[in-house]
Amino acid sequence: MLPKNSLLIAVDFDGTIVEDAYPKVGTAKIFAFDTLLELQQKGHRLILWTYRYGDRLQDAVDFCKKNNKERILLCGVSDLAEIAMVRAMDAGIRITGVYDPASKDGRFFSKPVWTEFSEVGAFDMCLLTSLASPYEAYKSLIKKVEKDQVLVPEILGMAEMFKKEK
Repeated sequence: MLPKNSLLIAVDFDGTIVEDAYPKVGTAKIFAFDTLLELQQKGHRLILWTYRYGDRLQDAVDFCKKNNKERILLCGVSDLAEIAMVRAMDAGIRITGVYDPASKDGRFFSKPVWTEFSEVGAFDMCLLTSLASPYEAYKSLIKKVEKDQVLVPEILGMAEMFKKEK
């Protein structure tokens, strides 16, 4: 049974859940799935509202199912990691810890900090939070995990670097 005050919320796919790349599926927008999961946990019902149909609609549905990630690994101890940690607590998302090869601290907001990737516990996605040299941290990280497991916040200003790679 749904709570009395539950809402039925229509959520657009292209441009809201993912970057607009229609007809392709764009990259997931940071915290989009976290926010949707939080709404569901509060008892609200979600509808995928999109102009996609047929195979393209199925691509969107499959992407949403695949990206319902709940265990996030932060990559880099920083102010951005602190913001992500607070936001994740608000959204009910579990931060598993922080991977930072340069860190001298063993804990960050009560979460473990690993300096060796082989020590990192289970996670679904990585959130790049390194402010010192984010592009180098990203390059190092994608040698350890698949590119689609790494979320890069827009605030890091790496969009131009990604364009140059293509």
